[in-house]
Amino acid sequence: MQTHMHEIVSLLGPNCLLIEYGSGSSTKIRMLLDALQDPTGYVPIDIAKEQLLQSVASLALAYPELEVLPVCADYTSNFKLPLPRKPVLRRVAYFPGSTIGNFDREPAKQFLQQIARVCQSGGLLIGVDLKKDFNILHRAYNDSQGVTAQFNKHCLCALTRNWTPISN
Repeated sequence: MQTHMHEIVSLLGPNCLLIEYGSGSSTKIRMLLDALQDPTGYVPIDIAKEQLLQSVASLALAYPELEVLPVCADYTSNFKLPLPRKPVLRRVAYFPGSTIGNFDREPAKQFLQQIARVCQSGGLLIGVDLKKDFNILHRAYNDSQGVTAQFNKHCLCALTRNWTPISN
């Protein structure tokens, strides 16, 4: 992304509204925010409310002129897009990383259609992964420190926290 930042910024132009799907700690967006000319606003979307609020507070300090409009939601579902005070010339969805590769074909299609509805005639800046050697992927998802396993267990606990089994 850094290699092509100048081209990305020229394509996005000024007064764009950045909408980040699965913003997490909002660290990846900072490279783009640092390079953009007068962005209208930033909409981080994440399901983890506490992390989202921490990220928003951190961004407010780093970018005091930027209007940050957080959305706590599952980004694959329908959600209401908040509108910034300043006029928007282009809505741009930002989906870095390579998460799209984790979707099956039909859910990926539905997700991309949802992004198209949200962005209207704007754009999509998406990260995709290159094909990698099986051994590299295996080591990445089965790291010796257990970081990925811990993350997956945390996700399962969060998902099942309010889950109640239905008996027949």
